[in-house]
Amino acid sequence: MFAKEKETVTEQRLLEDLRHSAAKPATISQREYNRSTIPCLIGALLLVVLGYIYPKALAFAALGLLALLPILAIGGRLMIKIRVRRVKPSDYILREEALTHKDEEHFTTTSKYRSKIVNRYLLCFEGVQWEPAKENFAWRQEGYLSDYGIHQTSHRGDRFLLVIRKRNGKIAVAYPLSQFEFNLSGMEWQNT
Repeated sequence: MFAKEKETVTEQRLLEDLRHSAAKPATISQREYNRSTIPCLIGALLLVVLGYIYPKALAFAALGLLALLPILAIGGRLMIKIRVRRVKPSDYILREEALTHKDEEHFTTTSKYRSKIVNRYLLCFEGVQWEPAKENFAWRQEGYLSDYGIHQTSHRGDRFLLVIRKRNGKIAVAYPLSQFEFNLSGMEWQNT
């Protein structure tokens, strides 16, 4: 069997992964993330239909659309608690650590209309744990790596490069050193 060639993580790719981790919670997929704009689109469509059904109300619908569109957009984004902020390398620490153990949790969440099985995969290092996002490293040539894929291919003792947020000490991104090599020479990163 042929050895897999390692992918190179550049600073641009690392910053892209950090933006991705800051933009959405780990427990939702890209499809669910994109679905957050649906309430905005439905509201706009309803206002346009109202304007066509009642021609006198067309001007009102247009003004209502202009007024409600930002509110619907903000509301749709807040539904999944997006916290996008500017990513700066100085806000993170790079640290290499070995995986101490991994864990998985399976539970069911219920909403008003349906129930959903949720799988959480955790990778634990010395004193910190990381829950990978549903989709990781979207820039890879082979496509993104799922949380399940990271969990299944990682073993106790595997070395990872951890990117840790300074403000709360949590892992933003973790790269398995068996799959990635690094070219991070252009910017200042704090190593520990």
